[in-house]
Amino acid sequence: MKRTKQLNQIAKAIREFYKSLKNEFNAILESEGFTNGEFLLLKSIALSGNKKISEIAKELCVTMPYLTSLADKMVKKKYLERIQSKEDRRIVIIRLTPKGIKIYSKLDAVVHKYLEKKFDKLTNQELETFEKLLQKVSNLT
Repeated sequence: MKRTKQLNQIAKAIREFYKSLKNEFNAILESEGFTNGEFLLLKSIALSGNKKISEIAKELCVTMPYLTSLADKMVKKKYLERIQSKEDRRIVIIRLTPKGIKIYSKLDAVVHKYLEKKFDKLTNQELETFEKLLQKVSNLT
């Protein structure tokens, strides 16, 4: 019975932590004029280079229509551009524009500052342990 109670407390703590992190993260991005989806799209391309929309949709676990709509908005804002494959015209690659690179760098710095503040009470050792535990439980499925 003790284990069941402990697991319930862990589940509750995870939900509360996730909710807090998500709400604060979204508020920070919104104050910069971006949504979480837009940031994740910029980040995916910034970290991995030019990609097909289908690759990004799979990576972010979102639907193609959602990501296409998001990419359309980002293209209109001149953060992304589409490049049609010369070998296969059906394939469209998206990449960051110079404006997209600049805004991603700014947003990434803002997010990093937020995470530093969020976890500032943890020592480096505690952060390392936290990371290892998260990785371990993520790989249980």
